[in-house]
Amino acid sequence: MPSLLNIGASALLTNQQVLRTTGNNIANVNTAGYSRQEVLLEPRLGVNYDQGYYGGGVDAVTVLRSHSVMLTRQVALTGSIAASDEKRLEQLRKL
Repeated sequence: MPSLLNIGASALLTNQQVLRTTGNNIANVNTAGYSRQEVLLEPRLGVNYDQGYYGGGVDAVTVLRSHSVMLTRQVALTGSIAASDEKRLEQLRKL
């Protein structure tokens, strides 16, 4: 049965996780290969009382990494093409 203190503690702990993840995103914004992260939140079950419905707060379920499969493949392909072109240029300079 959720109490106001439990709901408040849940909110503070969950918000701490969200702020930590946001800070991590800001700190690594210029890091090559870093993907933005987001916290997936899920509501706790509430309780029906005679006076009405009381929510149970939220839980941080997991941290998700946001990325694009297409862009990841494109980066790998571009790096491969660049390496191939470097080798070709090296061979042409020897001629």
